[in-house]
Amino acid sequence: MVLNGDNYNEWSSEMINALQAKRKIGFINGSIPKPSANDPNFENWMAVNSMIVGWIRTSIEPKVKSTVSFISDSHQLWEDLKQRFSVGNKVRIHQIKAQIARCQQDGQSVLDYYGQLCTLWEEYQTYKPVTVCKCGLCTCGATREPAKEREEEKIHQFVLGLDESRFGGLSTPLIAVDPLPTLGEIYSRVVREEQRLASVQVREQRQDAVGFVARNDQSSFPSSRPDMQNGGRLDSSIIKSRSVTCSHCGRVGHEKKDCWQIVGFPEWWTDRNGGGRGSGSRGRGGRGSGRGRDQSVTAHATSSNPTSLPEFTPAQLQALAQMIKGQPNNSSSDKLSGKTNLGNVIRDTGASHHMTGTLSLLSNMVSIPPCAVGFADGSNTMAMSVGVLSLSNDVALVDVLYVPNLTCTLISVSKIVKQIKCIATFTDTYCVLQDRFTRTLIGSGEERGGVYYLTDVATAKIHTAKISSDQTLWHQRLGHPSFSVLSSLPKFSSTSIPVGSRSCDVCFRAKQTREVFPLSINKSSECFSLIHCDVWGPYRVPSSCGAVYFLTIVDDFSRAVWTYLLLAKSEVRYVLMNFMAYTEKQFGKSVKTVQSDNGT
Repeated sequence: MVLNGDNYNEWSSEMINALQAKRKIGFINGSIPKPSANDPNFENWMAVNSMIVGWIRTSIEPKVKSTVSFISDSHQLWEDLKQRFSVGNKVRIHQIKAQIARCQQDGQSVLDYYGQLCTLWEEYQTYKPVTVCKCGLCTCGATREPAKEREEEKIHQFVLGLDESRFGGLSTPLIAVDPLPTLGEIYSRVVREEQRLASVQVREQRQDAVGFVARNDQSSFPSSRPDMQNGGRLDSSIIKSRSVTCSHCGRVGHEKKDCWQIVGFPEWWTDRNGGGRGSGSRGRGGRGSGRGRDQSVTAHATSSNPTSLPEFTPAQLQALAQMIKGQPNNSSSDKLSGKTNLGNVIRDTGASHHMTGTLSLLSNMVSIPPCAVGFADGSNTMAMSVGVLSLSNDVALVDVLYVPNLTCTLISVSKIVKQIKCIATFTDTYCVLQDRFTRTLIGSGEERGGVYYLTDVATAKIHTAKISSDQTLWHQRLGHPSFSVLSSLPKFSSTSIPVGSRSCDVCFRAKQTREVFPLSINKSSECFSLIHCDVWGPYRVPSSCGAVYFLTIVDDFSRAVWTYLLLAKSEVRYVLMNFMAYTEKQFGKSVKTVQSDNGT
């Protein structure tokens, strides 16, 4: 650790610890004084003293070292550094307390959040250590109370900063325990809870969000459709919790708290079963008899608590499949609108060239020497020709490589921003291409499966409007120039109406002149008969001594100025009293009148 001017306490603690390890602490605290020149230990003392001075000066930053005068005595050097840099402890303690109060987890890991608090706690301990009895005679245990209170304060600060959404249920039981656990025990329990939440999150991410499966209403009968069969069993990876059995109705697939015979049947149950509620052979939970209940097949959305849901029509199944794949069926609308079906067009920031595997998308094909194309999986292929790929009527990409083995179209982001002079913006869900100057939308895309697909290419259109020029308005917009200057502009040079035909009231008022201010007659006749005071601050960056305010005193007669740095605004009173005593001692003059703005 090096001394940078703001970390004297941390630096001094590290330096004292290092000198104690070398048994040299007596040289800086004065317990080993400098011997006389004729003492036999004089040379040994000088050698050790010079070594300690070198250690201290080496551990100071160069910019701070340039302000420290060279002192050959280690004790005097240590006291000089302490006098210069150890001031302002109260201000720093206040800042540390404020930082501890504002310290929150805010989505960080518990390790990072706890590390931030430990750094602040260690610095606070350096500035304000816990009071401990050093006589060794206390037997009542009262000297341990300050350390215990400091430990409990750390526990409350740590628990209060935890994320409420993740550890809210754990914080209250931890604080309510009597006696209060140690900080290490509480940290261990919070870390275990974080690991548990992380494992639950990973397990939830591995599960499919929605899965559709077709199955028989009665599991004892196999499906009559070949595409619904799976060896007489349903896929265990799709249907969850098949082993759950209701203790009320005896059916598999739901628990008692979700049984329809207890919580009630949905509204569509009567229409689906034809015979009303309870018309089947199983009472309220019976199946209808009008649709071949032994062989009816229904589609179900699997979840952690699967229940019986209505059947889906083939059109609904197709729409759901398109929603899952994320590829809506827009072929008919594209044909009607005249758009070209480009297939999968991916914007690739790692591609050096545009390339496609669909030959029909390219025009103006030109043969080129064999060009090697490498893919992310390590495979390589050759491109033998290039062409022009038209994204729209006005946007066309040139030098697009034709790669026969490629199953999609890759657009190089670096190439397209240079070719059509645009900027590309990427977010977590979409990406857009905009004109570099007008910010007009050129194309847009969406993120699917970790890559960005081009979904639409817009045509940039510029609309112009022509209106009559308002000369007065332009005179005001241009900062009220003279009418002769305004008439020389091309916009008004061809107009028949003279620009100066209308007078500007603002110009008349702004360009009027007035006499100079008269000399003040209130000036004092002697020094210190009138002084002016003003307090400035607080400043966001404290000085080297920790001051954030300063007081300026100006003598009205001599215009002499005195400036005093202040740690707090409340010091103004004492500084003024000292200044008045100073004027009487130094100049034999007493301050008669003080003029200020009352500290505002």
